[in-house]
Amino acid sequence: MPSGARRGRRAVAAGPQGADSRVAIIATRALLDGGDTRSLYAAGLAGIGLCLALAVGLRLLTRTVRSGER
Repeated sequence: MPSGARRGRRAVAAGPQGADSRVAIIATRALLDGGDTRSLYAAGLAGIGLCLALAVGLRLLTRTVRSGER
């Protein structure tokens, strides 16, 4: 295999892939450029709130199932 082909394959493998990496790149640029990061904090808080709501919902569901077993 020629060395040029290997370099091309490495460049493709090392490049960002998918929507998650694009979001990470945008978030990093916003932080490094001193841009407005309020939307990042809002998204983080929304994610934390969703996790808490799911945890409380699962806890209530397990309580209900356990009380029905008695």
